Amino acid sequence: MKILYITYENVYRTGILQAMVVKPLAIMHQKYGVEFTIISTIKESEDDEIYFENKNLTSRKYPYLKIIEFKKGLGKSQSIFSFLKDILPIFLCSLRIGREVDLIHCRSYGAALIGLLVKIILRKKFIFDMRGVLPEETVELGKLNYNSPKYRLLKFIEKILIRKADYVFVVSNKFKDYLKDNFKYNQVINVNNPTDFNDYGGIKQYDCINFIYSGSLQKWHLPEKTILYYSLLSKIYKEHIHLYFCTNDIDKAKRYFEDGSIDPRYYTLQSVPFEKMPYFYAKSHIGFCFINESFSKSVCFPVKFSEYIASNIYVLANKNIGDLKEIISKYDCGLVFNDLENIETNLAQIDSLVSRLIREKVNFDRNRIDFLDWNVIGTENIYKIYEKLCS
Repeated sequence: MKILYITYENVYRTGILQAMVVKPLAIMHQKYGVEFTIISTIKESEDDEIYFENKNLTSRKYPYLKIIEFKKGLGKSQSIFSFLKDILPIFLCSLRIGREVDLIHCRSYGAALIGLLVKIILRKKFIFDMRGVLPEETVELGKLNYNSPKYRLLKFIEKILIRKADYVFVVSNKFKDYLKDNFKYNQVINVNNPTDFNDYGGIKQYDCINFIYSGSLQKWHLPEKTILYYSLLSKIYKEHIHLYFCTNDIDKAKRYFEDGSIDPRYYTLQSVPFEKMPYFYAKSHIGFCFINESFSKSVCFPVKFSEYIASNIYVLANKNIGDLKEIISKYDCGLVFNDLENIETNLAQIDSLVSRLIREKVNFDRNRIDFLDWNVIGTENIYKIYEKLCS
């Protein structure tokens, strides 16, 4: 089986693409013999140290994944002209490769548009791997408003992509229900956002309870709120707790920590390549997963949540974030706060969790949550759809 996997993002630059593209495709190649050609893009600002480190490691570790890169010029303006200019060479390449493959897997909207065009010309089936709801996300970022012609255009394109796709992948049960209720579309599966449990684990030490924040400083991740919470906790526990704050935007994070007046002895701020994150996860006990509540986030599934679970890290989350509340409640793997502004009550719950970890040195059983493991159910769900569409 040969699959063309198209993404309008950079598979080397971010941990999310390493976790959600490179890793599962490598596992499917090893388990099922699927051959993948991956089309990726790169912006001028993305060829930094993290990019080259991930690229070199990926090439050495997964030489059987053929990755083709294209330059991407689309910037903050998000102009249609820039987008069309970017996708033309990607479309021509996809058209050429598409003749030799059995199926096209398109990650997010830009890639799906290319996949639809290839389908029309070559009569190849394609998967629309939605990841999120782009029109609403763009509004929430302040780039559009709900009454703008561009927003209505995005919604129109979204409807076409969903209806014309041979299958749609989403990342939460709430997302799946949204498509069924609003688009009357049933060829949809929730693939969550699993991770490779084999990459995580280790025996934890409890002489110091370590917190962790992993990811970007996009405003919807609430980094300032996270630092505020930790600042208050550090004043209670002092040297008995520590925060590993792992992000690529070090300078911005430094300003947040300075504003939070946290003793530098109680935190570590570091930019960490994807392959080295398990080292920090292994030392951590509690992970921050605060996300600004909105429609788009109510159907999302944070990648780091699965990595926290795989590392036996208790998760601190807020309500209305995909399926997190249901999972945390069912498997007792963290805390869910109804209102992040109710800081005093929430801190009391965190304090109780910290005391419990110090006293009992407990872990939840991550293997009960095996649907978040690529090796068990994650890649199997995707491969079954591949087989169905290729038969």
